[in-house]
Amino acid sequence: MKGLKKLALATAVAAAPFAQAELTAMDDALLEEMTGQAGITIDVDLDMSIDAIKYVDRDGNREIVAAAGGAGTGDHDINGDPQVGGDYEITGTQGAITIKGLKMGSDNGTDDWDTARIRGITIDVDGNDGLVMGLNQIGDELGNGIDIAVEAVIIGNGYANLAKTELGVAAAGATPTEQGDAPAAAVSDGAFADAAAFSAALAGGDMIAMQYLAGQNAGVNTAFQKALSGGDGHVGGFKITNFRNYIQDSLVNEYNGVFDMALQDSNGTVGGVTGIPGTSGRFVKGEIVIEGTGNYAQGTAGLKISGEFGGAIDEAAWIDEGSEFGVADLGFFHGVDENGDDIADVIEGMHFAMNIDVVEHQSWNGGGATDVTALQISGLEMKGTIMMGSLYLDGDNTVYDTDGTTVITANTIERQSLGSVLIKDIDMTGTSVKIYGH
Repeated sequence: MKGLKKLALATAVAAAPFAQAELTAMDDALLEEMTGQAGITIDVDLDMSIDAIKYVDRDGNREIVAAAGGAGTGDHDINGDPQVGGDYEITGTQGAITIKGLKMGSDNGTDDWDTARIRGITIDVDGNDGLVMGLNQIGDELGNGIDIAVEAVIIGNGYANLAKTELGVAAAGATPTEQGDAPAAAVSDGAFADAAAFSAALAGGDMIAMQYLAGQNAGVNTAFQKALSGGDGHVGGFKITNFRNYIQDSLVNEYNGVFDMALQDSNGTVGGVTGIPGTSGRFVKGEIVIEGTGNYAQGTAGLKISGEFGGAIDEAAWIDEGSEFGVADLGFFHGVDENGDDIADVIEGMHFAMNIDVVEHQSWNGGGATDVTALQISGLEMKGTIMMGSLYLDGDNTVYDTDGTTVITANTIERQSLGSVLIKDIDMTGTSVKIYGH
């Protein structure tokens, strides 16, 4: 009895923190759903913007040239290797690629984009397959997917930070006096609230602040021009409209008509909005599998990424001063012949795989010796179809007033189709890529 009393007391003490909690009975169906369930599911409403992405190559294209002073004055030989008294030297100028104004979300026709829908991202770890990530929905049943826009791509010399250095720009706390006499004009013109604001803007590389400073000091005009020259090399912008994994029946019908195929269905979930014509279609579910290919005990390592994914894009275009060159009705998937008539009739995701390793490699001028470390991509596999419903050119000869915003005439040149393209079953299994520095 004493043992039972002690057991009852221990039970009562253990249950005390939960005395006010309500106990809810679980039925068999709920228990069945919960049994063995694990992993992670993520839903995302995407709205992202990045002001700039910049890659800088500080030494540029290192061309090997004859030393200016003649024999014995250079510090490199013709192969670019250090050599005292050599006749050659390496020259190069800093360069940069800048992507300005990246937006990802749903374009609603205004600067303030809406969110784009991503649903059912699943993450699981399997003892045989490794890390498995699934993707169920990008976009909705109306075909509204993710829109991507880039304001500009600039290939220039990337001098902005160098110009700040040559301008004598110190830390953000530097006083206006240390930076020159420009703050008075900047404040009186209303460009900056006060001298401290000017100083902070200048230290941050603000072009207007540097222009004021350059105007007061002729000695820094060259540096200021270098800063401005970062805008040279404007390539243009690009856009992607409605990237999704939802393929409408109307798009499949277009492909069948253009490329003489018999696609009928997909292995995704039936979608479409009741009562709205043209929205019926399928979500083509995707999956990525990440596996380790090495063995810890043996000191080997490696990575394999494989999976499948299918989807469509309304438009992917390069934009040059309002005019476009692009692809409309772009689809990527794998067509499967299920009835044995040698005609693809069912849609599933495009299959892909690659191996990624870090290896010792002989560079192109390594002279027969392994001399660099490289990132190696090999075992490339891609099985599927890429369909481009239309390659097009779309002109825009809109004329603006001198203010650059008021439209005088808005005559749009009629879009021209250059044709359609089908790429089927890409085989890259024998290809390998190695990436290394120089």
